[in-house]
Amino acid sequence: MTVKYENKEQCDICSGRKLENLFKIRNLEGLHGQFNLLKCKDCGSYYTSPYPTPQTISELYSERESNQNFDLKSNPIIDLLKDISAKKTLKNFIKKTKIRPLSVLDFGTGNGRYAAMASVLLPEAQITACDFIPERPQRLKEQEFKHINYIATPQTLEDTARYDLIILRHVLEHVFKPADFLKILLNKLTPNGFIYIEVPNINCIYSHYLLRSHYSGYNPPYHLTHYDKKALKTLLQKINADFDIWQQTMPLASNVVASMCKKKLNPFFQFAGIALHPIQKASAFIKGEKEVLCAAVKAAVKNK
Repeated sequence: MTVKYENKEQCDICSGRKLENLFKIRNLEGLHGQFNLLKCKDCGSYYTSPYPTPQTISELYSERESNQNFDLKSNPIIDLLKDISAKKTLKNFIKKTKIRPLSVLDFGTGNGRYAAMASVLLPEAQITACDFIPERPQRLKEQEFKHINYIATPQTLEDTARYDLIILRHVLEHVFKPADFLKILLNKLTPNGFIYIEVPNINCIYSHYLLRSHYSGYNPPYHLTHYDKKALKTLLQKINADFDIWQQTMPLASNVVASMCKKKLNPFFQFAGIALHPIQKASAFIKGEKEVLCAAVKAAVKNK
């Protein structure tokens, strides 16, 4: 099946049709040509146009083991550092929200890293991972992680299971109609449960004009929607949720250097990214915007 595209003509958040064409954006690997970044003049939401149709978008993700959207396994040292970072992220979120999750859903698990690290950090919790590919990712086939429940996305959306914590890390930018999607997930939370959201921040230093064509945060046609703090806040207000938004750093220099060299990401560029990370952090401090937007989201308490 060939991926088919449609032009974005209406905002998913406010239904407005005043979509301003800001500039051209390109795919991370330079494989899919150029796209337009649109901004809704009414509510400030951002979109990719043209975008893949819902009927054909799965073709973009058909090869899990070679698609960079799945956080590919590369080098033992790099993978260890990513595991440490994943555990730190989850630990900080648990501390911030003061929850003790006994049931966790890693939605859009990709290579399974966050589900695996959640099981290490929360040994008493029931961990479930899901993605649209029916087969378990390789990481979750390892003996120490075989106990993690893995189910396909359609089954996850249809079942009645409830979770104390839903991990939605770098997923929201990939989905159609994000408000409707988040409403479904809110209904899958236990009464005191949280959704952890993490998305690229298009106001970070890499969205600057000089680096724009090499910024992985745009990454069309995989990323359908884009967020700055205002756009994410508008979305969460739309679904009537209680939320807290903050920013955190994420190493992206490796992707930028690889893109500028017109090469695929590999361990050489990943280690280069580690070396350049202090410069990235300093640049983020000067600009006042970090690379990732995060949110703790739960259903709003209804007034009695």
